[in-house]
Amino acid sequence: MGGYPLGYPDIRQDSRGKGASAPESAPAGGYPLALAGIRQQIMDIRNGLSATISKRDSEANT
Repeated sequence: MGGYPLGYPDIRQDSRGKGASAPESAPAGGYPLALAGIRQQIMDIRNGLSATISKRDSEANT
């Protein structure tokens, strides 16, 4: 173990002979599948907010 000050753990990993470094659970695209759900929730929120704003604007104009 060299190159680290005393008191700090050596977090480097020995990757010799392990092949690919990507975790086995990672999908091929590199993004977790949960991101698709998060993106959908963001779009739902945006659509809901814009519908609320549009409704409020139309009520104010009448």
